[in-house]
Amino acid sequence: MAGSGKSIGKTGNLPRKAWRTICSIRLTVILLSAILLIFLLGTLFPQLTWEIATDETAHAQWVAAVQERYGGFSDVYRTVGLFSVYSSPLSMLLLLALLINGIACTVDRLGPIWRAITAKPSAARPDSFYMKAANHTSLKVTSREEARKRVTSLLSRHRYRLLIEEREGVTYIGGHRNRLARMGTLITHSALVLIALGTVWSSLCAWREPAVLLGPGQLHDVGHGHHFQVRHEGFEVERYADGQPKDYRSHLVVLEEGLEVLRKTVRLNDPLTYQGVSFYLSSSGPALRMLGWDSGGQPLPMQSSPDEQAATGEVVLNFSAECDEKSLYLPSLDIRLRVILYNQSMPEQASGESFLFVEAFQAGQDEPLFSDYVYQGEKVQLSTASLQFITDYYSVLQVVSDPGFVPVVMASFLGMGGLLISFYFHPNRVWVKLTDGGLLLAGSAQRNRVKFEADFAKLVEELEEKLR
Repeated sequence: MAGSGKSIGKTGNLPRKAWRTICSIRLTVILLSAILLIFLLGTLFPQLTWEIATDETAHAQWVAAVQERYGGFSDVYRTVGLFSVYSSPLSMLLLLALLINGIACTVDRLGPIWRAITAKPSAARPDSFYMKAANHTSLKVTSREEARKRVTSLLSRHRYRLLIEEREGVTYIGGHRNRLARMGTLITHSALVLIALGTVWSSLCAWREPAVLLGPGQLHDVGHGHHFQVRHEGFEVERYADGQPKDYRSHLVVLEEGLEVLRKTVRLNDPLTYQGVSFYLSSSGPALRMLGWDSGGQPLPMQSSPDEQAATGEVVLNFSAECDEKSLYLPSLDIRLRVILYNQSMPEQASGESFLFVEAFQAGQDEPLFSDYVYQGEKVQLSTASLQFITDYYSVLQVVSDPGFVPVVMASFLGMGGLLISFYFHPNRVWVKLTDGGLLLAGSAQRNRVKFEADFAKLVEELEEKLR
C-alpha cells in the first residue's frame, strides 16, 4: 500500500510539473530562438509569396529559377517548407506554442504580482528581522521625534512611499520604491502574447497586390471581401528648377456604391488607408487618354482589345516604356489603331516633345487610313471619326492588407516598455524602527541586489549626517 501511495503522489505531481514547464522562461527563450531561426531561413531562401503562387506565369518563372539555383535539392527544400517558412505548419506550431507559453506565464505570475502590488504592508518588524536582513545597520538618536522627521524627509527624497505606525513608544517606518515595477514582467509577457496573435492573424489574413496600374480615371475593385473601389484621378510630378523630380503625387478617390467616401493625395511612404487596406505609391509610367467622336459628334465606342468591353468616348492605354506599342479598336467603324509612344518626357515639358506614332487600318485592308506622328493634345481626323490624343501618367500602386501588422508593432513597443521597466526600475523596500535611544534600519531588493547595496550604503551615510 505504501508503494501504491508513493506512485499516486508522483502521478499527482505530473500536472504541476507540466504547468511549470509551460510557464518556464527557458521554454520562452527556446521558442523565440526557434522562431528567429525560422525567420532567418526565410531570408536565406526565396519565398513563394501569395502573389507569385496565384499568377501562373510568375509561378512558372519562380519554379524554373529555383530549380536552376538548387538543382535536385529544390524538391527536397520545397517538401520541408524552406520556400514558405512564414506560413509553414512548423512556424504556425511554434507561434501557437509561444502563444500558450505567454498566456501561461502571464496567468502564473498575475496572482503573486497583483497581491504584492495591492497588499498593504506592515511597517512593524521584530528586532530579529533587522539582524537577519541582508542590508541592515543601527544608529544612535538623541530624539525620537526629531529622528522621525529627518528619516521620513530623507526617504521621501529618495522616492520611497512611506507607511508610519506608532506602537507603545516605538515608531515603525516602512518604505517601498518602484512597487509597480513588478508589472513590467506582466507587460512583457502580455506583449509576447499579442505579438504571437498578431503574427498568426497576419499569416492567415494578410494579402498583397504588388503592382496595380491605374491610368487617368481608371477604377480598381479591391475585392478580398471588401466592397469598395479606388479611382485614379491624376498624377503629378513636382520638379526643382533644374528639372529634377522633387515630389510625386497621385490623386486617389475611394468609392462605395458609386459614392465618394474618401479622397487623398498619395505620396511615397504616405499611403491612402481605408478599411485596413493601404494603397502605397510605388512608381509611375506614361499613359495615353484617347477621346473619340463619330461623324455626328457622338462619343465613339473604343476598346483596347477585341475581347474587352467597349468604353464610350474615352479609353486609357498604359505604356510600359518608350517605344512600347499598343492596339486600339473602334468596333462600330471596324477600325484598328496602332499606337507607339516615342518619348517619355510627358506633358509638363513646355516644348511639347512628347509624341506618338499612330496608324489606322480598316479591317481587311493593308494600307493604313492614317499614318503619322501625333503630338500632345493633337486631334486626328479620319473619314468617319475624330480622335484626340492626350498623354498623361498612370500610377503603380502596391495594395496591402495586413490586419496583424499594427497590433504586432504596438505589442513590440509595449514589450520594450515592459523590458525597460523590468531592467531599470527595481522594487526596493526599507524598514525603520525608532526608539528613544536608537534606530534600526533594514532594506531589501527584488532584483539587482548589488546596486541596492550601494544605494543602501549611501542612504546610511546620508542618514548618519542628518542624525548628527
